[in-house]
Amino acid sequence: MRKRVFIASLFLLGIICGCSKSSSTTTNTGVPNVAVNFTIDINNPQYVNLTVPSGWMYVTGGYHGIIIYRVSQDQFNAYDRTCTYNNAGIVQVEKSSLIAIDSSCGSTFTLLSGAAQHGPATLPLKQYVTSFDGTNLTVSN
Repeated sequence: MRKRVFIASLFLLGIICGCSKSSSTTTNTGVPNVAVNFTIDINNPQYVNLTVPSGWMYVTGGYHGIIIYRVSQDQFNAYDRTCTYNNAGIVQVEKSSLIAIDSSCGSTFTLLSGAAQHGPATLPLKQYVTSFDGTNLTVSN
Protein backbone atom coordinates (compact mmCIF):
# COMPACT_ATOMS: atom_id res chain seq x y z
CA MET A 1 0.00 0.00 0.00
CA ARG A 2 2.78 2.45 0.91
CA LYS A 3 4.54 1.62 -2.35
CA ARG A 4 1.40 2.61 -4.32
CA VAL A 5 1.06 5.88 -2.40
CA PHE A 6 4.72 6.64 -3.01
CA ILE A 7 4.40 5.94 -6.76
CA ALA A 8 1.19 7.97 -6.96
CA SER A 9 2.92 10.86 -5.15
CA LEU A 10 5.83 10.76 -7.59
CA PHE A 11 3.39 10.69 -10.49
CA LEU A 12 1.53 13.77 -9.21
CA LEU A 13 4.78 15.58 -8.53
CA GLY A 14 5.87 14.88 -12.11
CA ILE A 15 2.61 16.28 -13.45
CA ILE A 16 2.88 19.43 -11.33
CA CYS A 17 6.50 20.05 -12.35
CA GLY A 18 5.73 19.25 -15.97
CA CYS A 19 2.98 21.83 -16.12
CA SER A 20 5.20 24.76 -15.30
CA LYS A 21 6.16 27.17 -18.06
CA SER A 22 9.23 25.97 -19.89
CA SER A 23 12.23 28.27 -19.74
CA SER A 24 13.39 27.01 -23.13
CA THR A 25 10.79 29.09 -25.00
CA THR A 26 11.72 32.50 -23.64
CA THR A 27 14.64 34.20 -21.96
CA ASN A 28 14.71 36.30 -18.84
CA THR A 29 13.85 39.23 -21.11
CA GLY A 30 10.66 37.56 -22.32
CA VAL A 31 11.92 37.52 -25.91
CA PRO A 32 11.30 34.12 -27.53
CA ASN A 33 14.40 32.05 -28.21
CA VAL A 34 15.44 31.75 -31.83
CA ALA A 35 18.53 29.84 -32.90
CA VAL A 36 21.31 32.28 -33.83
CA ASN A 37 24.70 31.19 -35.15
CA PHE A 38 26.48 33.09 -37.92
CA THR A 39 29.90 34.52 -38.73
CA ILE A 40 30.67 37.68 -40.69
CA ASP A 41 33.94 39.00 -42.07
CA ILE A 42 33.98 42.64 -40.98
CA ASN A 43 36.43 43.42 -43.79
CA ASN A 44 33.66 42.66 -46.28
CA PRO A 45 32.50 46.04 -47.71
CA GLN A 46 28.90 45.35 -46.71
CA TYR A 47 30.00 45.51 -43.04
CA VAL A 48 32.03 48.75 -43.33
CA ASN A 49 30.03 50.33 -40.47
CA LEU A 50 31.51 47.75 -38.09
CA THR A 51 35.15 48.65 -38.79
CA VAL A 52 35.27 51.41 -36.15
CA PRO A 53 34.21 51.64 -32.50
CA SER A 54 30.64 52.97 -32.10
CA GLY A 55 29.81 51.56 -35.51
CA TRP A 56 26.64 49.52 -35.79
CA MET A 57 24.34 47.82 -38.24
CA TYR A 58 21.23 45.70 -38.50
CA VAL A 59 21.48 42.08 -39.61
CA THR A 60 18.85 39.44 -40.11
CA GLY A 61 18.32 36.80 -37.46
CA GLY A 62 16.99 36.60 -33.95
CA TYR A 63 13.32 37.25 -33.31
CA HIS A 64 12.97 40.68 -35.01
CA GLY A 65 16.48 41.14 -36.35
CA ILE A 66 19.78 41.86 -34.63
CA ILE A 67 21.75 45.03 -33.91
CA ILE A 68 25.52 44.56 -33.93
CA TYR A 69 27.36 47.35 -32.12
CA ARG A 70 31.14 47.73 -31.98
CA VAL A 71 32.04 48.80 -28.45
CA SER A 72 35.83 48.91 -28.88
CA GLN A 73 38.56 47.64 -31.18
CA ASP A 74 38.00 44.05 -30.03
CA GLN A 75 34.53 44.01 -28.41
CA PHE A 76 31.15 43.72 -30.10
CA ASN A 77 27.66 43.53 -28.65
CA ALA A 78 24.78 41.86 -30.47
CA TYR A 79 21.19 42.49 -29.39
CA ASP A 80 17.83 41.27 -30.59
CA ARG A 81 15.82 44.20 -31.95
CA THR A 82 12.75 43.05 -30.03
CA CYS A 83 11.57 45.41 -27.28
CA THR A 84 11.50 43.62 -23.95
CA TYR A 85 8.33 45.43 -22.93
CA ASN A 86 5.92 44.00 -25.49
CA ASN A 87 7.72 41.68 -27.97
CA ALA A 88 5.87 43.39 -30.83
CA GLY A 89 8.00 46.52 -30.74
CA ILE A 90 11.17 46.71 -32.81
CA VAL A 91 13.98 48.92 -31.57
CA GLN A 92 15.92 51.22 -33.89
CA VAL A 93 19.26 52.88 -33.32
CA GLU A 94 19.04 56.66 -32.85
CA LYS A 95 21.31 59.10 -34.70
CA SER A 96 23.64 59.28 -31.69
CA SER A 97 24.51 55.59 -32.27
CA LEU A 98 24.45 55.01 -28.50
CA ILE A 99 20.73 54.47 -27.89
CA ALA A 100 18.09 52.16 -29.38
CA ILE A 101 14.43 53.13 -29.07
CA ASP A 102 11.09 51.40 -29.56
CA SER A 103 8.92 54.15 -31.00
CA SER A 104 5.70 52.25 -30.24
CA CYS A 105 6.14 52.29 -26.44
CA GLY A 106 8.94 54.84 -26.00
CA SER A 107 11.38 52.50 -24.28
CA THR A 108 15.06 53.31 -24.77
CA PHE A 109 18.10 51.06 -24.34
CA THR A 110 21.82 51.77 -24.27
CA LEU A 111 23.91 49.91 -26.85
CA LEU A 112 26.88 49.79 -24.48
CA SER A 113 25.12 47.26 -22.22
CA GLY A 114 21.61 46.71 -23.59
CA ALA A 115 20.13 48.09 -20.34
CA ALA A 116 16.71 49.74 -20.40
CA GLN A 117 17.04 53.46 -19.73
CA HIS A 118 13.55 54.95 -20.06
CA GLY A 119 10.01 53.92 -20.81
CA PRO A 120 7.90 51.04 -19.70
CA ALA A 121 10.61 48.44 -20.46
CA THR A 122 12.65 47.53 -17.39
CA LEU A 123 14.49 44.50 -18.76
CA PRO A 124 17.59 44.77 -20.98
CA LEU A 125 17.62 43.89 -24.65
CA LYS A 126 18.24 40.22 -25.29
CA GLN A 127 21.97 39.89 -25.88
CA TYR A 128 23.69 37.27 -28.01
CA VAL A 129 27.18 35.87 -27.50
CA THR A 130 29.89 37.37 -29.71
CA SER A 131 33.46 36.33 -30.41
CA PHE A 132 35.93 38.19 -32.60
CA ASP A 133 39.27 36.96 -33.94
CA GLY A 134 40.37 40.23 -35.55
CA THR A 135 38.57 39.54 -38.84
CA ASN A 136 35.58 37.29 -38.25
CA LEU A 137 32.78 38.09 -35.85
CA THR A 138 30.66 35.16 -34.68
CA VAL A 139 27.24 35.76 -33.15
CA SER A 140 25.40 32.92 -31.42
CA ASN A 141 23.23 31.91 -28.49
